[in-house]
Amino acid sequence: MHKILVVAKNVFLTRILKPTYYWMIIAPIILAIGAILFNQYVNNQSKTNKPEIAVIAPDSIKKTIMNENRSYAIKQHVQTVKEGKRLMIDGPLDGVLYIGKDFKSTKYIYNNLSDKKNPLPDIQNDINSARAMITASNLNLSRNDLNNLFGNTKIKQVDYNSGTKREKPVYNGYTGTELFSEAVVILMFFLLTSYISITGTEIGKEKGDHVLESVIASIPPKDHFSGKMLGISYLMIFQIFIYAMLFGIAKIFLRIIGKQKWLDLSIFRGITAQYAIITVLLMITAIMLYVLFAALVASFVSRNEDISQATSIVSSCMLVPYFISFLTQETPNNTISVSLSFIPFISHSIMPIRLSKFATGYSSGWISLFVNIIAVIIMYLITSKVYSKNVFNYSKDKPLKNMLRLATGK
Repeated sequence: MHKILVVAKNVFLTRILKPTYYWMIIAPIILAIGAILFNQYVNNQSKTNKPEIAVIAPDSIKKTIMNENRSYAIKQHVQTVKEGKRLMIDGPLDGVLYIGKDFKSTKYIYNNLSDKKNPLPDIQNDINSARAMITASNLNLSRNDLNNLFGNTKIKQVDYNSGTKREKPVYNGYTGTELFSEAVVILMFFLLTSYISITGTEIGKEKGDHVLESVIASIPPKDHFSGKMLGISYLMIFQIFIYAMLFGIAKIFLRIIGKQKWLDLSIFRGITAQYAIITVLLMITAIMLYVLFAALVASFVSRNEDISQATSIVSSCMLVPYFISFLTQETPNNTISVSLSFIPFISHSIMPIRLSKFATGYSSGWISLFVNIIAVIIMYLITSKVYSKNVFNYSKDKPLKNMLRLATGK
């Protein structure tokens, strides 16, 4: 056990002293901050920098449209489409809206060189509203009468499952549990992208450099493999600890500057402890499975130049459940989604979504987790055996060819 801990400590200390490890930690944070800032910038631009259009229409129609609540500004001095096109060429005009008598012909000419948001959806709504207002006026109907006839009714959406007989509130089209599961999948994607590469390097590099013979002389191959996996686990735990610490600092800092809404977690309200535990544990077991898969493939590496090919095989497989999860959101109870939600390497992306939509009960989630745990144990035993068997195998064939040879027994 002491030798295993020594190997794990060496892996951990070697990695955390490298700048690339911290860049691996910081890169997703920079990406997230960039996305938040870009979203804030776009929202501010849409509020303060409105597109300017000209409206060529009969006076009654034009006046009604101008009275509507708009996300665009209207240049009133433009009288013809030709004049509007000239101003579009010169730059100050972003579009020209032409409306014929009685709305019989309507056309919007958009300046494709404009740097502002295309206001066509809002224009469409304003035209429909103006048409309704003018028709109501002709029928001697007030605006209140019109609103009663055609006003939008606010619908509060909830998800309901007849088995659990419970309702779940929906926020902005997504339940809090759906957003939580998606956040976990994205976090896992970033973690695996990095640790698949780290695992491949740790397993394959010593063998490629032909220094493994001296290492194995002092420690059995299985213990050496266990130490490597334990060291990689330390790195993951340390990274998650750093994320938690940075998150706490960010919450305090944003509260001080009055921007705490940037990290508003109220949308996750209503998530049960049982759901969170199942989702997180599915993520952890899935990470362990893919790391072991990367170690399995890297065990067949004999040259350093083949490490990237070995890790790319695992990375490609990792993308499959990521894309399947998007399809599951629409049809969580179809046969394929139900079946895949219990299969290791895939269930971590599907089962949380099915649970969040009340498509199944928590008992299914625990069963899926149990299957993943069994798969981790089996995968560890297989990978450890393959690693031990291939320690001194320096075949010049590619890793995939070596794997096929082992599978076929040739």
